[in-house]
Amino acid sequence: ASFVEIGSARDAFLMDGRANDANPPQLGDELLIQIVREADGGKGPRATRHLTLAGWSLVFAPVGPSGVSRRIDDLEERDRLKQILDELAPEGTGLIARTSAVGATREELELERDELLARWEVVAAKAAAARAPALVHRDEDPAVPWLRDHLALGPERIVVDGPGADERKEALQRITGLPPIES
Repeated sequence: ASFVEIGSARDAFLMDGRANDANPPQLGDELLIQIVREADGGKGPRATRHLTLAGWSLVFAPVGPSGVSRRIDDLEERDRLKQILDELAPEGTGLIARTSAVGATREELELERDELLARWEVVAAKAAAARAPALVHRDEDPAVPWLRDHLALGPERIVVDGPGADERKEALQRITGLPPIES
C-alpha cells in the first residue's frame, strides 16, 4: 500500500492487492493511476494502477487479460465472447465483456473497441506530456457511468432537468448514442 500525491488536499490511497508486486512504487516515482473511489469524509480517494476505460459493452484494460463478466451465465455465450475478445484485443492489452455485450455482433464489439482505443490514445498522450501530479482524464459527465451501468435494465425514458439541462441532454445523447432525451 502507498499514498500518492495527486494534487488535492488528500493523497490517494493506492492498494492494488498484489502481495508480491514485482514492480512496487518507489518514493519519487511518477505513476499513472485511476481513482476508483472518491474521497469520503476523512478518507482520501482510493486509487489503482489497474487502469480501465469502460464502454457500453466492453471495458478496455491497457495492461491485462481479456475476460467476460461473471454475470453472463450462458456458457456458449461466454465462450463466443471470449473468442471474439481474444481476437480483438491488441497485443498486451485486454478487453472485458460487460453484461450488455450479450448478443452483440463481432462488428459491434469491434467498433466499440476502436472507440475505446481512440480514447486510450488521447489519455496516454496526455499522460506522456503531463508532469505529476496532473489530471489526464475525467469522464465527460458523471451521469455517463450511471447510464452505462443501468441502461441494460431498459428504462423507458430518461429525463434531464435543472440548470443547463439542454446542454447536458445534448452531451449525453452524443456520448451515449441514445434516442432523444426529454428535458
